[in-house]
Amino acid sequence: MFLIDEGKLFFGAAIDFNGIWVYPLQMKEIIGMGQIVYEEYLSYLANDIREIQKELKKKGVSEDEMPGSAFEYLMLQAQASLSFEMGDETFLMKLQKAFSTFIREEVHFSFKTQEIIIGNDFKKNRRVLNKDNFDDFQNILRAQNKLPVPEPIPENESAMARKFRLRREQVAEVKRKQALKNGEAISLLDSISTLICFNIGINFQNVGDLTMYQFKELLSRAQTKYKYDLDIRMIAAGADPKKIKPKHWFGKIDY
Repeated sequence: MFLIDEGKLFFGAAIDFNGIWVYPLQMKEIIGMGQIVYEEYLSYLANDIREIQKELKKKGVSEDEMPGSAFEYLMLQAQASLSFEMGDETFLMKLQKAFSTFIREEVHFSFKTQEIIIGNDFKKNRRVLNKDNFDDFQNILRAQNKLPVPEPIPENESAMARKFRLRREQVAEVKRKQALKNGEAISLLDSISTLICFNIGINFQNVGDLTMYQFKELLSRAQTKYKYDLDIRMIAAGADPKKIKPKHWFGKIDY
């Protein structure tokens, strides 16, 4: 498993993944391309196989026809797009654009070898994404964009371990959906304005320089600090301290 340097996430540095540089987008780049396009590109590249299988199951795809990995599903989609038009451009073209957005290089698909080749050097220093390393690539993208990183499925997992893992995933999914429900009316622009109003030095002149990871990290911590300060003021005003439990905003936070 590829280990992600959290310091690089905090300071917005690109991550070298086996010679493939993965770049975090800044807020001004995301707004420039459009949030819908940004989320579409991320959904192509960072979609978890478990979510893919859930959607396919809803469409009536049998267990025997299910792809075994996100990489396999992506390659099947790319190959199928050579025959089927999707809007004004093929899915394959969109997929290539998605990759070049985050790695800033051209990519080429080899359906014969089941590889995604990075750059235009096909012989020397060949760099590829394949079924063996694509999960790690996905996790870099997820981390850079502060998306949930799914728990890896262990090989030879026991029935008991699988039961507990599925339970953890179920709880995490419920929390995620609840968080989305609570913030469903909050757009990205609303969130940007909210962070600026916390008066922590972020303004319209510099907020665009933040990466998505930095933006979400600061916003979550500022919201936690605001709630902590509010709880302290309520206790100081006479509220029952047994009913109000201020949550510290400094140090490690379980968002």
